[in-house]
Amino acid sequence: MEERRLQEAMPVLKEAVQAAVRSLGQGHESVASMLLNMAAAHELQGEESQAESVYVRIAKLRAGAAAAAAADGQWRCRYGKLLHKLGRHGEALETLRTALTVWRGLGLPPTEGEVMTTVGTLGAVLHALGRHSESVDVLRGVASIQGQALGGRDPRTAQTVANLGVALHAAGRGEEAMAYLRQSEVDLEQHLGPTSPQVQAVKQNIEALARGPPPD
Repeated sequence: MEERRLQEAMPVLKEAVQAAVRSLGQGHESVASMLLNMAAAHELQGEESQAESVYVRIAKLRAGAAAAAAADGQWRCRYGKLLHKLGRHGEALETLRTALTVWRGLGLPPTEGEVMTTVGTLGAVLHALGRHSESVDVLRGVASIQGQALGGRDPRTAQTVANLGVALHAAGRGEEAMAYLRQSEVDLEQHLGPTSPQVQAVKQNIEALARGPPPD
């Protein structure tokens, strides 16, 4: 049902974008924001190549903008997440770092949701690139900020703590990793329930860590 609604909404989104381009100009921030909604709809339908095409279109439209706007950080954050999902981690790293440059230029504080999302994804990308120590440092910082802004038991904080546990494990710090993973398991299960995919992923990581490395 949800997918059908998204499909029905797509022509409306396209018409709205075309109207905005005619009235505001193709490089306007509002046009970029509408295109972001279109990219999100494609991603929700599993249409990742179409979503990427929209992000590339936004990049071209905003290339000549006189000044950066919130949409310039937003599209880079979301595109970076998509690139990470697609396994294109090097591209994701560059895109996310540019998003952070935009956020800094706009004066957004580290506690801003979009900034925390960008940094959290950056930590996951560093882990995927095998840069585990850097990943640990980034994720620890995000978890600390989220704990202060959202609360230590918030599911968003708990998910970052779980990611930190995975990064610590990869960095060879198994004891610390287990402590963080068990903490996140309790908090995520309390909020999301035992059958949540996030909870199940944490449980699998705990089991893998408990088994230890395979024998030589």
